[in-house]
Amino acid sequence: MLFMRGLVEINNLHPLFVHFPVALLTTSLFFFIVAIIFRNSTWDTAGRFTLFTGTGAALIAVLSGLVASNTVPHMENVHEIMLAHQRGGYIILGGSIILSLWRFFQRDFLHATAKWFFLVCMILLNFILASSGDLGAQMVFLHGVGVKGYPTESTAPIIFDKKDLHPHNH
Repeated sequence: MLFMRGLVEINNLHPLFVHFPVALLTTSLFFFIVAIIFRNSTWDTAGRFTLFTGTGAALIAVLSGLVASNTVPHMENVHEIMLAHQRGGYIILGGSIILSLWRFFQRDFLHATAKWFFLVCMILLNFILASSGDLGAQMVFLHGVGVKGYPTESTAPIIFDKKDLHPHNH
C-alpha cells in the first residue's frame, strides 16, 4: 500500500497533532503584533481565532503526548528530555488557556493598556513553545524516539558501517 504508508506505520499519534499548536500559536502572535501596530480589529479577530484554535490543538497535542510517553520505547538517557518536553507542554497548554480566557473576556483590546503585557505573555509563550519543540526534535532526531527500526536498549550495541550509508553528492 503506497498511499499514506507513513501513517499506517506510525506507532503514536503525537507527531500528527503537535505541529498544529506550533503553527497556530506562532501565527496568533504575528496577528496580534500586526493588530496592535495598525490598531486593526480584523487582525485582532484573526489573532483571537488562531489563539483559541491553537489552545484546542495544544490540548490534543498534550493528550497524545501523554499516550506516546507511555507507549514509545526510549532509553534512559532520553527520559529526562521527555519529562522536560512534557512539562513544557503543560506550561504551553496552561498559558494558552489563560491567554485565551483573557482575550475572550477582554473588551476594546486594541485601546487597553494591558495589550502590551498580553503581547509580552504571547512572546514568552512562543519562546516556551520553541524550546519545547526543540526538546521534541532532540528526542526524535538525536535519539530516534518513536522512529521505527531505530536502536533501542536491546539493539543499541549494533554499529553501522559508514560504507552502507547512501552518499548525497549527486
